[in-house]
Amino acid sequence: MTGCVYLPAELEMKLTETLSRRRDAILGRWKEMVFATYPASSSSFLSEGIDRFANPVGHALAAGLEQIYEGLETGQPPRSLGRQLDEIVRVRCVQDYSPSQALAFVLQLKSAFRREVRDADAELLRALDALSDELMLAAIDVYAACRDDMHAIRARNLERRTYHLVEMAKRANASVETDAELPAEEGTGQ
Repeated sequence: MTGCVYLPAELEMKLTETLSRRRDAILGRWKEMVFATYPASSSSFLSEGIDRFANPVGHALAAGLEQIYEGLETGQPPRSLGRQLDEIVRVRCVQDYSPSQALAFVLQLKSAFRREVRDADAELLRALDALSDELMLAAIDVYAACRDDMHAIRARNLERRTYHLVEMAKRANASVETDAELPAEEGTGQ
């Protein structure tokens, strides 16, 4: 399951079984915690109708969380969940969140697990911590790539605007030069 951290096979199996058995409770709590990071007015809208067209942000968040959870539940290495992380990170990257706030949803999985699986032993919690930490590292990579994409888009937009301004200035200058070259009208005394 993990790439950076070694988990014994029996512990990995115990973790995936727990994730599977407690799926509805943990995933429900995780979604609730993530949606609660938005202002109250937005939070209720985002978490209600998760229609792709009526509520694309809520849909992207809910679907992304479900896909990440499903990946972890089926034993996929957290580093292989880049596409699923991208669903959420792209949304949060363009919103008014600091990088730590944008990625806090990963740590909220750990909190949701601890709240919903209170009978977990220390070994299972360490396994969850390792899984969570590796997922966070993958999310940081995705966030950095998204931020780089945003900077590139902004740079291209700035180049386009500058080009258009230069072209407008050239046209305006050419117009002024053309006006200066016109002969003076008769009867104006010039």
